[in-house]
Amino acid sequence: MDPGVTPSSPAPARTFALDRARRALEAVAGRDELVVLHLDAPAIDPASWLRCEPDEAAVLWEPPGGPALAGRGAACTVQGRGELRFAEVASKAGRLWPRVREHGIGDAAPPRSVLIGGFSFAPGSGPSALGDAWFVLPEWRYARAERRGWLSLAVRGEACATSRGREAWLAALERELERIGTLAGAGRSEPPRPVSSDPATGAPTDAWLRGVGAALSAIERGEASKVVLARTLEVPGPVAPPGVVCARLARLAPESARFALHAGRATFLGATPERLVARRGRQVRTEALAGTARAAASDAGERLLASEKDLREHAVVVQAIRAALQPVCTELEVSQTPALRTLRDVQHLATPIRGTLASPMHLLELAERLHPTPAVCGEPREVAARLLAAHEEVPRGWYAGVVGAFDAAGDGELWVALRSALVGAEGARLHAGAGLVAGSDARAEWEETNLKLRRMREALGAPP
Repeated sequence: MDPGVTPSSPAPARTFALDRARRALEAVAGRDELVVLHLDAPAIDPASWLRCEPDEAAVLWEPPGGPALAGRGAACTVQGRGELRFAEVASKAGRLWPRVREHGIGDAAPPRSVLIGGFSFAPGSGPSALGDAWFVLPEWRYARAERRGWLSLAVRGEACATSRGREAWLAALERELERIGTLAGAGRSEPPRPVSSDPATGAPTDAWLRGVGAALSAIERGEASKVVLARTLEVPGPVAPPGVVCARLARLAPESARFALHAGRATFLGATPERLVARRGRQVRTEALAGTARAAASDAGERLLASEKDLREHAVVVQAIRAALQPVCTELEVSQTPALRTLRDVQHLATPIRGTLASPMHLLELAERLHPTPAVCGEPREVAARLLAAHEEVPRGWYAGVVGAFDAAGDGELWVALRSALVGAEGARLHAGAGLVAGSDARAEWEETNLKLRRMREALGAPP
């Protein structure tokens, strides 16, 4: 990373920054490398900068605590297919990073370059443009951390081989900086108020009742201890644009990780409360999130903590995560009892889990060990997956898959793609699931899915 340099002349800061950007482009001209330029920019909400154009990649990634990232275009795309998709993405990314050269142009270190994307719930189920696994290093990226902002440009050496090509990139950089300045000057614009939506979305369907019955029968026979059945809700268009939906989600679900992945003509977006895994060096963080109650009732939390059914459902998830991580960790801290995670509409039982890796492991290796957890699939995994394939009316696609970002060191964080929607020109498709254990009631679980669907319907502006 280049050290920050303060201009000693009275030349405008932008002119100085563009001169440094010009030299960085000249240094890689014609080479088989990617240069990433990071320039200081005003602090804005990345969702206001996000644009999802047909057939152009676009991403948004904002985990709690940041940094918040939005990207457009693709300097490089990394994809994977089939059962080995986690390893394939890690391998391809490993070949990419040595060719990336980063230049920070400013007085503070920007967030490092990351690949942003994720994985479908199961191979072969995702929309064609995203496929089984899709990550992108954006050509243009806006990042915000606390009160600072940065604009980044990633360019291949062959794309700036000529003076004319370099000047074109510099002119585009200046236009983007001006656009960000305009957005910052306009202040925070509140998106149009979402349409108020009733959480009720009809009575349980026959397909839902059959699916719950089949799952509970398998549990009664001892074939499974938990099955997470998901339902689908189709919201006819038009719905709000992705940038507006993401801005609304920041207000409706501030405690969640906000994301959007746009490829082709579809956008997969949402605000998920559940982290799959985070890695920094040899430190690993994850959590078990299972067991749900409505947040409105004053005693709902106490009843959830005392619910034998919900505690059993939660324990299955804790045990599975422990079994996946213990073989690769020298230390593993698991809380003895769950705490409450209170969201706007629902409360969950949550158990934080921390570990120290015995040897270095890529974030994606850890994700492959954990996904899908019993919180979104069931236990045993293979039995639950067969029941879902047989009884869920619509394939999940990327719902309950994995979204997030990772860097050249294999550090980063990935979250479970819940509270999400696949948005296209004709409307949106939403999914919501409920964990079934012995004693579950089909109608009560249907009501739980209604609660989980509520905020996304509201963010889309769906009619009641």
